[in-house]
Amino acid sequence: GGLHGKATDNGISSDKVNATGNNGGAGIGDGMLGGAEKISISGDDTVVDATSETYVNGFTNAGAFGGGDGGNDHVGDATDIEISGGKVTATGATDNDIQGGAGIGSGRYSDAYQIKITGGDVTATGGAGSAGIGGGDGGKGEVTITEGTVDATSGKYGAGIGGGAFGNASDTAGHGKVNILGGAITAIAGSKASAIGNGSTISGSTDAPVITIDGAVADVTIDAIVKDSFQIAIGDGSKTETIISAGDLSEDHAVLIKYTNKNGTY
Repeated sequence: GGLHGKATDNGISSDKVNATGNNGGAGIGDGMLGGAEKISISGDDTVVDATSETYVNGFTNAGAFGGGDGGNDHVGDATDIEISGGKVTATGATDNDIQGGAGIGSGRYSDAYQIKITGGDVTATGGAGSAGIGGGDGGKGEVTITEGTVDATSGKYGAGIGGGAFGNASDTAGHGKVNILGGAITAIAGSKASAIGNGSTISGSTDAPVITIDGAVADVTIDAIVKDSFQIAIGDGSKTETIISAGDLSEDHAVLIKYTNKNGTY
């Protein structure tokens, strides 16, 4: 989509794709102030590399795969994005180490809902203030992972998987959950944020995250990495209150969670 345009019902199911967005637009998805819906990547041989560049004014930044910059009116959420196969690399835009867009999810000042990873090899890196997978700077993130290999690294102050800075991964109006039901996941937190859960909430929302981790679909392995000893790897990096549900653990699937900080595993 272009400026104010909505990208919808777009799918990539084969071939190699390199896509770069600029001027507040996503590499794959919507333009600035638009909204991305029903965008998918599938196929074992599909290779996608999506990036979004910082706009020249320095303050409009999009997600690489999903939503464009939401602007001051906070419009243009990214919804119903699914990756079921292939090799996907997504790098969100950033500016001055302050504001940015998610690798997979929303851009600055917008939210990401119904992001689903059901297979594939996914590497996502968020811009400053943004999740690797989930919300852009100031945005919430709703993410479900059932299978696949996922490596998610946040920008400064964002969660690896979940909310952007000052956003949250809370159960607000039915949105903003992180569900991990299978897959091999590595999630790296930004400063004062969580590897999985909330971004930094120095101000703004203080809702606790809602996180479900179980083996309902496949084996789960998680390496949740934080950079500072006071951070919470899974939950909320700025508060002690956290809601984590073990769900209905399947007898057929194992769940292994490892927490790592700069001083080693604990």
